[in-house]
Amino acid sequence: MDKEFVYLDSQLGSRYILAFQAKAQALQERVRGPWVIGPYQGAYRMVQAQSSKQPNLFVVFNDLMLNLQTDGTPKPDPMPRYVGFNIPVANPETSETGMMHFRNYSGDRRQSPGHYADSVFAPAFWDEQIVGSGSSSVISLNASFEPETGGRVELRLRYRRSLPQLVESKAPEFLVWAAHDLRILRVYQDYGLTELLWRRDQDLKRVDEVGFRVETPEMGDIFDGSEELISIVSNPIYTRKVFAPQN
Repeated sequence: MDKEFVYLDSQLGSRYILAFQAKAQALQERVRGPWVIGPYQGAYRMVQAQSSKQPNLFVVFNDLMLNLQTDGTPKPDPMPRYVGFNIPVANPETSETGMMHFRNYSGDRRQSPGHYADSVFAPAFWDEQIVGSGSSSVISLNASFEPETGGRVELRLRYRRSLPQLVESKAPEFLVWAAHDLRILRVYQDYGLTELLWRRDQDLKRVDEVGFRVETPEMGDIFDGSEELISIVSNPIYTRKVFAPQN
């Protein structure tokens, strides 16, 4: 993608990424044409997906410690928690690939409608505990969001921390379009730690408990029990610079 970018803002926090394979028809209904569900290698690398089944849905639980404006001062929503829903997509007309963001549930009302014009206020609960002994640690997470439009999104995890990898993007390279408005494109440059917790068809012996459910009216056709979890990745700390194409 041959574009010049302008710097917008930056973030520092932690997150958990769950990669699924879900019903393609339900996801395609949320993708704006001419875009279609398609492979995006940047997303596959992010969740270290090596299964014969590639994920077509990414659910990201974010806990931001600092959300900064262009000038480095805190945004009106300086420490939000939110969960975002993304689909890997391809444009057959331009050969572009990336992600399409179609919904965000945020515990901070000030994030609505948000960068992607799709954020819904959802009071959040986030309980994360670390118990360490020597050099080992056990992490427990209980996170939930209750959208004001109804329903609940919940993630429970208990796992043993392993040695993370340091991942650094040399330039803006991770592209995310807004499903509600294709004129909106945000391009990310990440730096931080990544840890593979669980991967389909491979017992990493790290996760003791995992519980995930989405029970919201608008997501019923996606999370109907047929979805398959492909992998779980933790970013215990990461920083992100955000850019947009220069007009």
